[in-house]
Amino acid sequence: MISRAQRDFDFSVVIPAYNEEKLLPFTLDHLNSCLEQLNEYQGEIIVVDNASTDQTIEIALEKGAKVI
Repeated sequence: MISRAQRDFDFSVVIPAYNEEKLLPFTLDHLNSCLEQLNEYQGEIIVVDNASTDQTIEIALEKGAKVI
């Protein structure tokens, strides 16, 4: 079993996305706010991009999400 100190994250929030530049900033801001309130747990946000042609990837990275 891996100890808590050895893990980077306790959980991941995975968001599938395709051309979501209009809604993604609000979504990520809200999720980041929720994650900040969790004192005992460390979470990460992963945006799974489906070849967006807008600014989805750039926005996700700016908001601190991991992009796949």
